[in-house]
Amino acid sequence: MTNKQKLIEDLTPLLKERGYRKQKQTWYRQGTDLVIVFNIQNSAYDEEGFYINLGIIIKKLMGEHDGICLTNCQIRQRISGQNERRTLLTAEKLMKVLDLWEQWYGNLPGLRQKALEGKLPIESESRAVSFLTTVRLW
Repeated sequence: MTNKQKLIEDLTPLLKERGYRKQKQTWYRQGTDLVIVFNIQNSAYDEEGFYINLGIIIKKLMGEHDGICLTNCQIRQRISGQNERRTLLTAEKLMKVLDLWEQWYGNLPGLRQKALEGKLPIESESRAVSFLTTVRLW
């Protein structure tokens, strides 16, 4: 079993406890206004390498036929699955990362505040930033 497979095996029950559903190497949790996405992406250059992708889908910006996947996230961030010494991130450490992600971006009012402060991840789509900073949410 590879390190990545072990990580997926360890993460699955932890994420399920939090209400996440799983599709292959992607987990997601739907809220009223947002979908939080957590994904493990294989590296194209290193058989053992992988990335952790975190994303937010703003439901009001979803198209009629858009599915729940990382490419449909309007707000995204990627981190390496291992550090420069090739030490694997553990499931427990990743859950702490997910805790922070949910705290910072896991609700629409908080997401709006981050957008107004210019504190969204660099991979945020301009239409998401525009929506969050100009559309009346309430």
